[in-house]
Amino acid sequence: MEQQFLAWTKEYAIGHTGLDAEHRHLVDAINGVCSAEYAGCAAGELRQLLEALTILTVEHFKHENTLLRELSCLAVRLQGAPSTIKNIISASAVNEHCADHARALIHLESISRAPNSDTESNRGTLGKMLMDWFNKHALEHDADIRDAVRIYLVHTQDTSTWGSAVS
Repeated sequence: MEQQFLAWTKEYAIGHTGLDAEHRHLVDAINGVCSAEYAGCAAGELRQLLEALTILTVEHFKHENTLLRELSCLAVRLQGAPSTIKNIISASAVNEHCADHARALIHLESISRAPNSDTESNRGTLGKMLMDWFNKHALEHDADIRDAVRIYLVHTQDTSTWGSAVS
């Protein structure tokens, strides 16, 4: 079994089954890069794993951006919705979140271009940077989404669109 460097935790879940599954795939991909780096794999193999991680990230961000815009439209139509949900997913907040995704992709690209850990003393540096990058996205960046989904579910009792994965 492959060593797990970044363990899935419920704090990564935001309450949308699709996005939560994507977060799990990102964790798995990061663990794959960490395992390869720790094993001293060739630079070409690491590059392929990093490219796969980048593709997963692009797809995840596109999906998350789409769902945020959908949630923003739903919140506008909710009668008596708390102002909290409307503020969290206002058009300007959604636009800023999407811009944060663009910045996160640039950061991921810079991490991916970082020198490979070709010596024993440098081994783990790439993995640490990737884990920090993911934690910033999942724990800090997505905190508002998590809150908005929870408020939306409580207010509407709608589990058909957004699932019931909020815990």
